[in-house]
Amino acid sequence: MTTRLDLPTYFSLQDQAAEASLAGNEMARRLITVADDAVALFGDMLQGMSFPVPKQTTFRVLGCEVLSGCIVAARIALWGNVAESFACLRPAVEAAVILSVVADRAEYEAFVHEFSSRRLRRFAYDECKGSLKEEKPGLERLVGLMSSMGAHLTGRRLQVQSYSLSGETFDRAGFSLDPDAVVASLFYLPVPLISSVHSVLLGEAQEGRDPARLPDFEALSQRYMSLRAALDEEDPALPAGEA
Repeated sequence: MTTRLDLPTYFSLQDQAAEASLAGNEMARRLITVADDAVALFGDMLQGMSFPVPKQTTFRVLGCEVLSGCIVAARIALWGNVAESFACLRPAVEAAVILSVVADRAEYEAFVHEFSSRRLRRFAYDECKGSLKEEKPGLERLVGLMSSMGAHLTGRRLQVQSYSLSGETFDRAGFSLDPDAVVASLFYLPVPLISSVHSVLLGEAQEGRDPARLPDFEALSQRYMSLRAALDEEDPALPAGEA
């Protein structure tokens, strides 16, 4: 008798896939540990921050967007669903970019005014991205990758919706037993979290405070960069031959 493939069944299979992803994939375990520590650090800083109202609102609104997107993207990543994980991670990356620009300019009141009007103009993602310098090429490449694989139904997204295991091909229907997809999904997950921690540290410095979590930020950043170096600076999110 064939098992009914209803939602509870798929949810159970997703949990099993996540357990298998961590049990048999050392790089996935190392990446999720860094992501876990980044979530904890950023979450602690959001809970403990104390700024004037416009500044507090800015960090709360954009910070929670980063945190929520990364939490959901991490869970989906462990299910081996790279396209859906990227779809959740992209808004988190965009929120981190906006937060970094607002914090760098210390234009918190202006951001809250735009946010309250329900339409971002000066602080729309594309506007903020345009003000970046060294980071812009890498950011455009990252967001373009997440867009083509996660945000829209493109040929590239359809290509990653199936995978091979033990010589057989399977469809990625909400989950997969695909260790490469797990690593690809987790590869960029710490980026918006680490960037946002840096923005909070900047906000504290603007208030004349000693950034007490600076050593934690520096240690976390170093661990993440070491992991990327361990992958020989290759991008596991790119299909073979597109590096």
